[in-house]
Parts: sequence; C-alpha cells; structure tokens
Amino acid sequence: MSLTNRPSPPTALTRSFLQALLLAPGRLADSRTTNNLQALLLDALRETLPSPDMIDDTWWGVEVPSDWRYKLAQDIEVFLTETAPVMENVLRALCQNPTRIRRCLTNVLVEVDALLTRVC
Repeated sequence: MSLTNRPSPPTALTRSFLQALLLAPGRLADSRTTNNLQALLLDALRETLPSPDMIDDTWWGVEVPSDWRYKLAQDIEVFLTETAPVMENVLRALCQNPTRIRRCLTNVLVEVDALLTRVC
C-alpha cells in the first residue's frame, strides 16, 4: 500500500468520542465497573460460539463443584478475570494520540503476550 492510499489516522474528535463512551465514570471501562467489561467480554464470547445458547446464565447458580456446569462457569469466570484488565488497556491505548498509541501499545502487547503465555 502506498503512502497516498493509506487511511488517515483517527481524528481527535473520534478518539475523544470513543474515550467518552468507554472511559467516563460509570461507563464500560471504569475501574469501579469492571463487571461491565466482563459482561461485554461474555457477550462477545457468546457471539463467537456457534450457538448463543451454549452459555447459560443458570450455570453461575450451580453450587456443586463436581457438576460440569459449575466447572465451566468457573473456567469462564477465570478467563474473564484474566482478560478484562488487558482488554481495558487495549481500549485505553486506542483512545490516545498516535504518538502515545505507539508507546502504550508496546506495553499492551507485553501484557497480551504474558496472557497468551499463561493460557498456553
């Protein structure tokens, strides 16, 4: 792709709009409302599965440790707990200006790499 055909970087207005949607107090990625980010990741997980009914909200109500629903709900909870802070940092990095994006993404990529290392 030549330099003249590259898409322009996001404008300050677009970044500030994204920042207002994601990072304002009481919004999605506010540190006090991490459960909202986990709910978004759970919705994304549901969307990527072949059938949205593959994850049932009643699984979190099962209290028998030997039940497969309990184990699966616990695995999903661990996944969401591990990935929510990393995804929050990715979203925060995208709200920065282009120079800061480069600096922030290097740190975020280290976090993503550490997360992938723990998973694999």
